[in-house]
Amino acid sequence: MVVLVIVEESDKEKRDCVKWWGDVCRGIITQVVKFTKLQDKGFDQYARNLGLKINAKSGGINYVPSQLDSTVFGPQDRTMVIGLDTSHPGPGSVTPTTAAMVYSIDRRGVDYRCKIEFQPARKELVERLNHMVSSALRDYYDINGNKIPTKIIFYRDGVSEGQFEQVARDEIATTLSALAWVADRVKEPIPSLTFIIVGKKHHVRFFPDRNLADGKDNALPGTVIDTDITTPEPNQFDFYLQSLIHDDSRLSADTLQQFSHDLCHIYQIATRSISIPAPVYYADKLASRFPIFFYEVETDNSTVSSGDRSWEAWEKDVAKVNESLKERKQDTFARMFWL
Repeated sequence: MVVLVIVEESDKEKRDCVKWWGDVCRGIITQVVKFTKLQDKGFDQYARNLGLKINAKSGGINYVPSQLDSTVFGPQDRTMVIGLDTSHPGPGSVTPTTAAMVYSIDRRGVDYRCKIEFQPARKELVERLNHMVSSALRDYYDINGNKIPTKIIFYRDGVSEGQFEQVARDEIATTLSALAWVADRVKEPIPSLTFIIVGKKHHVRFFPDRNLADGKDNALPGTVIDTDITTPEPNQFDFYLQSLIHDDSRLSADTLQQFSHDLCHIYQIATRSISIPAPVYYADKLASRFPIFFYEVETDNSTVSSGDRSWEAWEKDVAKVNESLKERKQDTFARMFWL
């Protein structure tokens, strides 16, 4: 069942309420539609986008790769693609930080599920990453005939270059520990890990020669820059838009670049390619849904500024929201509800 809610104008509070009711309370697919868009000249494109959203949120798949890279998705490979991002409150607020992780459960890297954790404000490193990764592997195991992935391609968003060392020390070590723990429990080989940092907030612009540019003098889609202006650090393979800081899958530079580019074409609710790999975008969208997950909490505490509450005061509400989300495992969390 899909509940279609038509609103006169854009109204964030109404949308958050609808999404909270559908995703957290009932486990029902919802789609908010602006009435003015139904009368707009661009209705055809709007209707196509609505169709893509509703189908994807209902468990359908709109796009698949035309050709799978045999190095990443070989006949003997079971590859899981992970995207991880965090969303922080504004300056001065102690509203919890949301850590969101999406992970593929199919053999083509297009069907994703998610894990969500809440932690103290502006804490970038994910505290419960071990739990998130091990839980994702168990889900994959249950869905794929009692087999865990053989290979993990992990895209981590939101990390500055100055945090690379800390991420390498903490999050990569935590991820490797989770992989080893699950593999030991199910008596299977430990999956290999390729860990990539995605950097969107750079100010680098490229100006290609005319014969290498599009009609507006922009670099063509799929252009790779991996020499001269990238990091000279020998232990880091750097290319725009990603930086590789751990790889025991032994994937070549060309393979990783092509694979990352391919993932920009499987974003399920767009009619064209996007600028970052789809799982990164999914994690970003999911992490920004804090107002939806905490809609009831924020409404009940409307007399108290959420930004003035301590983390200790938030912990009870986090536990309440986590309990509600746990009840949605078989409906909301069994599909890509965040699209």
